[in-house]
Amino acid sequence: MKGIGDVELANVRELQRREEVEKALEMSLAKVPGDEKVYVSGVFALRRPQTLKEAGVTHIVSALRFDYKETKGWENYTHCNVQIDDVDDENLIEHFPRVVQFIKDALAEGGGVLIHCAMGKSRSVSLAIAYLLATRPSLTPFTALSLIRQTRPHADPNSGFMTQLDLWKRCGCTPDLESSAIYQRWLYATEVELSTSIGRAPDRLRFEDEEKAKDGSATESADATKAMRCRRCRTLLAKEEYIVEHDPKAPAEEDSSSTAPLPLPNPDAAAASASSVACGHFFLQALSWMRPALETGELEGRLLCPNLKCEALVGRWNWKGLRCSCGVWVTPAFAVQKGRVDLLSPAVERGRGAQAAGVRMPPGMRAPPPKGGNL
Repeated sequence: MKGIGDVELANVRELQRREEVEKALEMSLAKVPGDEKVYVSGVFALRRPQTLKEAGVTHIVSALRFDYKETKGWENYTHCNVQIDDVDDENLIEHFPRVVQFIKDALAEGGGVLIHCAMGKSRSVSLAIAYLLATRPSLTPFTALSLIRQTRPHADPNSGFMTQLDLWKRCGCTPDLESSAIYQRWLYATEVELSTSIGRAPDRLRFEDEEKAKDGSATESADATKAMRCRRCRTLLAKEEYIVEHDPKAPAEEDSSSTAPLPLPNPDAAAASASSVACGHFFLQALSWMRPALETGELEGRLLCPNLKCEALVGRWNWKGLRCSCGVWVTPAFAVQKGRVDLLSPAVERGRGAQAAGVRMPPGMRAPPPKGGNL
């Protein structure tokens, strides 16, 4: 039977062995599978100039906060420095277009690229995946990660970076990321999350209908979408495209201060919500008619019909989120009670079938009685 001293000695030796393995992995160059000379490593690989030369490395992407000019022989390479930390809420995606273009240019010149961070595990791997997604459209963030793990098994981007890689994919890996509505919506969501985490309303307001009007993506055709109207005065509150999807089957979160990312609009959300008896609310994106309420700087409040002659109470809003009657949290929440609005199809909007929808029409617009009936 081993004594306590023997066990402690064995633990120390195991720890030393793991440290040696980690250091070896940091110093090793892992080639990203494919024809391109793209490598991933930790920062200590920079101490092996002969290995870099043999691999054909001419360009270096450094993904950590350090001065690459402190490394010996730095002037022998073309550098791209990305000053970031390995934390979930770091905005890494904003660097993707610049890094991807840097790698493309290096390879076009016949060079090779080393992408490194501190450990060659998260930041550098994330940038390598961003490049793969931009150049191999069939890949997803997870299939690209699996590909890299063939040569670098301990590759493991943090969850926040994987979310941003999925966002990068949904943005089409566009080099003009700033013009992407998907990216701008995510960026605003992070601002909201940061503000609410310290008990403040966001300093900047973003209204989805105004943003869509700017980029010309707003729905123009009256036949294209349903319309949500105040039940009392029929004022238009929202088109179907501005309804936020929330899944009644999803487990409810217990933390009422949750600041999850801003949900994205889903054209099918209205039908899904309307068909669920358990849901008593429609959740909307922030829309321009909510401006007077949101400009108060409060964290929560009531939503009133924008028609000044009506001003009926139609719902509530809360930057920290609200729980739907179905049990799902939506954050931030702009909730309209289903009993106070009507979601009308284009046919009903034009007056056809309005009575079937429960809307009382004035004389002359009512559907004629069926022929052959007894009146």
